Amino acid sequence: MLRALRSLSADRVLVDTLRLSDAEWYECVSEMDRVAAQSASPSDPQQDERVPYRNSPHIMIEMRTHDGRQQLVKVRPYDLSESGIGFLNGAYMHVGTEIVLHLRHSEIGMTRIEATIRCCSHVKNTIHHVDADFKEPMQINEFLLAEASDRLA
Repeated sequence: MLRALRSLSADRVLVDTLRLSDAEWYECVSEMDRVAAQSASPSDPQQDERVPYRNSPHIMIEMRTHDGRQQLVKVRPYDLSESGIGFLNGAYMHVGTEIVLHLRHSEIGMTRIEATIRCCSHVKNTIHHVDADFKEPMQINEFLLAEASDRLA
């Protein structure tokens, strides 16, 4: 269910655990793409098509910390599908953790999308590739259009 995001609470601190320069981001993503292309098998059935989702410099997620506090975390998006999203984070995220993504929709602006962490794998240094499943499948065209308009702006 898509809901417009009105505002973020001022009492929450935005945490950037990734802290990558654009050059480091590009190098990391290029390597991930190369490894994925080498390991891809044409006979592997995909649940749904993943498309690159990389033009936004970051997206925010809300999550509850181990001590119960609500936290805003800045992550770098990687790919998107109707069933979920992949992103890079600077720390491990536990499978099963419920999060709320803040993504820009082309018609209604910032939206809150509920998701659950499906897997988290170490890439290098402190970088982790995280896959999250949306609570409900989504039509992603409006999010891709919003991303394209960001690129052209």
